Amino acid sequence: MDAAHLSLRSGLGAPPIVNRMVCEDCGTAYYSAAARTMVEHDERCAKCGGKLVMAEGPRPERRPPHPRRERAGNGNDAT
Repeated sequence: MDAAHLSLRSGLGAPPIVNRMVCEDCGTAYYSAAARTMVEHDERCAKCGGKLVMAEGPRPERRPPHPRRERAGNGNDAT
């Protein structure tokens, strides 16, 4: 069964719960409704072949975006 055929949780009208797993070697995060089964069946990371483990707890914090730098003039400014 693929993700397109997953049914909604009964009565809530919300999509199925998606769990997060990460590669122990490269840290790539994967999100899947079948994450627990994939870990139990020893699925491997598509990037590096490392072991996938369930990621419990909150998502890691994202870095704030870099502040935009002011562009210097192109040298054609009249002074």
